[in-house]
Amino acid sequence: MCIGALAVAALLGFRSDSPAIGHAPTTDTPAIILEGAAADAAAIQQFYRARAHRPFWTDAAADMFRRMLANAGEDGLDPESFSAAITATRQKGMDREILLTQALIDYIRALRTPSESNRIFYVDAGLAPQTSADTLLRAAADPPSATAYLAQVRQMHPLYERLRKALGDYRRTGINPTRLPNPDYEQALLINMDRLRALPADPGRRYILVNSASAELVMVENGQNVGEMPVIVGRKQHQTPSLAGLIRFSVRNPYWNLPPDLIQARAARIASDGPALLEQERLELLSGWGDDARILQANEVDWPAVAAGTAKLRVRQLPGPDNMMGAVKFMLPNRLGIYLHDTPAKQNFARKDRLLSSGCVRVADAERLYTWLMNGKAMGAVNATELRVPLPEPVPVYILYLTAFPDGGSVVLQNDGYGRDPSRRS
Repeated sequence: MCIGALAVAALLGFRSDSPAIGHAPTTDTPAIILEGAAADAAAIQQFYRARAHRPFWTDAAADMFRRMLANAGEDGLDPESFSAAITATRQKGMDREILLTQALIDYIRALRTPSESNRIFYVDAGLAPQTSADTLLRAAADPPSATAYLAQVRQMHPLYERLRKALGDYRRTGINPTRLPNPDYEQALLINMDRLRALPADPGRRYILVNSASAELVMVENGQNVGEMPVIVGRKQHQTPSLAGLIRFSVRNPYWNLPPDLIQARAARIASDGPALLEQERLELLSGWGDDARILQANEVDWPAVAAGTAKLRVRQLPGPDNMMGAVKFMLPNRLGIYLHDTPAKQNFARKDRLLSSGCVRVADAERLYTWLMNGKAMGAVNATELRVPLPEPVPVYILYLTAFPDGGSVVLQNDGYGRDPSRRS
């Protein structure tokens, strides 16, 4: 939606005699065009009403914002996209007030929104960076001045800040600390900065970061790395998705519900060799997924039909030391069916290539992770009873694909196992 500046001024409640303007608009006032959705206009309207139409933009704030926009390339943004706002910072009165407020919203959104290919799934919407005009302008009303607010809007997730510094260092010195050719090094920084836009500047007091590119997990508390471990993530054909959600509870001694492809494979073996496999793998058959599902006997199942995929069957492995979920799984209920869990196949964590799962994240030291999530309470022994255990408080987990990762004062480049880096695709 495009609206002329005078029309927007009327929408926002400005009058020719308003002290917020400083001069009455004339018939030859430039028809500056404001780009923005109706929700933005409504938020801007409410922002100025709450200020009794007092101006937000001082000359000092406008100068500061002009420098921020001119240096937008430091964040991989295009300064040319803000050229109209840069020009407007030198204007006065209504035109500057309206256009710069909208430009501020647009700038923060660009800073906090990944490109389409790097968007992530938010299981819990509250973990997404704040980009609504209403939220941004309410935050702008709290600091003592516009310059105070501008001083904090570039704050990003700590990992982003470190990659931004690495990009600035490289552009300033030309020193490439990796073995990648220089253009690819800069591109790697920019791609991963874009992915990190998906994380809030304040990710929480305690959180988990899973990097599916390196197949590693980090536990963070009060901004410090308090533990890390290898993980196993999805194979290339079953990639672990990038998402953010809250781990709300764990399931001790879990059942393992087999995915459809594995049910078909086992059904084919049972159709050929008989049902002895069910006892060997401690598998239980159920009539469905509802609370009223009943346990089935092997002779009640049409195994050739299940093997062919024309009949559906729920199959789960009973809890115990050999269960594929191990002793515990950590749940962030989501429609993608992704969670973190233990595994009895510990030998796989020594592998360099740990892209082995069907999408979920297998953790090397589930007991240590459980104890940390439970604020020091130990997990205890595995038994045969499934038990849901709520966490003392929900803990965010951020699963990202980062092929350039800050490590101390340097940047470590990871293999692009999923082939998501445009500059590294063959």
